[in-house]
Amino acid sequence: MSHLLPEVGHVRITTEAGREYVFRPALSRVAALGNPIEIIAIYGDLHRPSAARDAAAYVLAMFCDEPDCSELIGWHDVDGWHHGAIPTGEMVTIALHLMMHGMAGKARPGQRSAPGEYSPRFDVAEHIAAAVVHLGVSRQEASDMTMTEIQMLVEAKYPDAHKKAGKDYATRDEYRVQMAAIMERRKKALDKI
Repeated sequence: MSHLLPEVGHVRITTEAGREYVFRPALSRVAALGNPIEIIAIYGDLHRPSAARDAAAYVLAMFCDEPDCSELIGWHDVDGWHHGAIPTGEMVTIALHLMMHGMAGKARPGQRSAPGEYSPRFDVAEHIAAAVVHLGVSRQEASDMTMTEIQMLVEAKYPDAHKKAGKDYATRDEYRVQMAAIMERRKKALDKI
């Protein structure tokens, strides 16, 4: 059994009887939720009160190391829904935590980033391929990682990349060079008239 890494999104829940359940939001488990569009739909359902319980139970079941965690998450049968040991609100919170680490990542805890753009799909294969290429790991190793873990490894391998990527404005000297080039082009255009 691999190590539990809470900083990359792993969660351990221990029942009153002492039974442990471990949840890992690895890319392979995110892929098991459905196709790229279904994955986003499940994430959306976690934010809808009418669908959150079922979506959370599904996410937790798919991300659990144990084949059956119904003791925690509850179950459906002919008599309807039976609640598990985890209250619905906590189940949704844990599922959102797992999905965040499995899909979006959170490489620098405590540091807020700018909101990303909405995408109607989450293509796990693309992220696995990127990890293989950029980190030099096997497809299996990449699929066993969470997005947070991949982001942390990329940041460790390319520590200056986020500094360069975050620069969205020109320095004073760059501005002057760009303005001089624009003025030169304008002058040439006016001379032709």
